[in-house]
Amino acid sequence: MSAKQILEKIPADTTAAATDDENKPRWAIVELMGHVRYGGLVSKDTMLGTAMLRIDVPTNATEFATQLINPASLYRLTFSTEALARLAAKSGQQRPIDEWEIESIQRPRQLAIEMPEED
Repeated sequence: MSAKQILEKIPADTTAAATDDENKPRWAIVELMGHVRYGGLVSKDTMLGTAMLRIDVPTNATEFATQLINPASLYRLTFSTEALARLAAKSGQQRPIDEWEIESIQRPRQLAIEMPEED
């Protein structure tokens, strides 16, 4: 399906409304340096003692996975409708670690287990 077809399916009354409350979570598409893209609810989070970008990425209709992002790694932030942000969440590249990275972590541990101890 093309982007035009997707946009035509979104009701016209769901456009992103501007808000005066900058701490209120808003739906957005977030792009980071390193070609990582998220869609979800964005807000400010200071849980770690500094201002971080919090992205609650929908994993299904009712559940979210939370990512805390250093604002310095932000490439682009596009406020959008919920429908577009959920679409970006489905098609985005949110994997924080690649399979090859896990394999490279496990391989030395396996080698250490398999090697007999020297006398």
